[in-house]
Amino acid sequence: MLLLSHPTGNANVRHAALGLARAGLLTEFRTCFAVDPGAAWLSLLPGGLAEKLRAGGSGIAAFYTQTGVGTQVAEGGLPRRYALDGSIAVASPAKDVRSFDVSGTPRDYVLEEAIVTDFALVHAAKGATHGNLIFNKAARNFNPLAAMAGRICIAQVERLVEPPAHDRDPDLAPLRPLQPLDRLVEGERRGGLALDGADHVAGADPEEFVAVFKQTPAVHRFPGSMAGRVQELAQVLLDEWDGDAAAIWTSGDPDGPTVLKRLKKLPGFGEQKARIFLALLGKQVGFAGAGWREASDPYGEEGSFRSVADIVSPDSLLRVRESKRAAKAAAKSATKVSASTIER
Repeated sequence: MLLLSHPTGNANVRHAALGLARAGLLTEFRTCFAVDPGAAWLSLLPGGLAEKLRAGGSGIAAFYTQTGVGTQVAEGGLPRRYALDGSIAVASPAKDVRSFDVSGTPRDYVLEEAIVTDFALVHAAKGATHGNLIFNKAARNFNPLAAMAGRICIAQVERLVEPPAHDRDPDLAPLRPLQPLDRLVEGERRGGLALDGADHVAGADPEEFVAVFKQTPAVHRFPGSMAGRVQELAQVLLDEWDGDAAAIWTSGDPDGPTVLKRLKKLPGFGEQKARIFLALLGKQVGFAGAGWREASDPYGEEGSFRSVADIVSPDSLLRVRESKRAAKAAAKSATKVSASTIER
């Protein structure tokens, strides 16, 4: 058995690989990160797994890339199999490296072969009964490529829809158009509840909904109260916005202050949360209503790192956390100074 993984930072994948290898069922483990797969062969694909799958699904046998040039990926020598004493039993071979003229500058590229698998196991948000799949947000990164590269694709979907339901949103185009789906399985969402839309959330049994929020990992540190607040919010979306959350910032072409007022009327949205959410809409969702930066001040400030509105990468996440730590430390220091002044 050949196992492909991206990324292997997932402990479940590592454990599965080790278990299969020790059972003699795994013969090769291809991954983007260096790990010891036990008794299996290891192929390291630093950043190249996605393109290998894309090539395999498109009928391209191999391609040249700059990724890996000047490293052991191209020059060979990476461990592919370990001996019992921990030494390298088999090392990776050298790969073909060629120079190509790119914009008048010669650059080296290494040859990588495509990957075509016997089976592709993918998960999709929706699946049309005739085979097309719709993947949710970041799930589009690798699921469509894996589906394309598999000779037989087996998809678990959270919801089955009849055509042309999947075509209503132009952003949700079919993502596996090259061949029909081979197996389609409708699975259960978190907690077994169908929570696709405000109507499903608002209409869910409150006790079952709380139980979903309490599942590990918990949705919130106070799952009981948050579950009730989410259902209350969903009901408001149904009653006032026809179940369409985006209408809050799109209906009537509103400006920033208007959207802020709408947000503050929602259950659980106080002044601060409303401003942060408005900043998020402006910075990451594309909302361009007049005055949105001023209305969301200080979170709408360009180049700031104050809230979730500014998190777009691991680095920005660290900067936001550091900014919050600094703000808390400053507030704590100010409180101590104030207390000391009162005592005097």
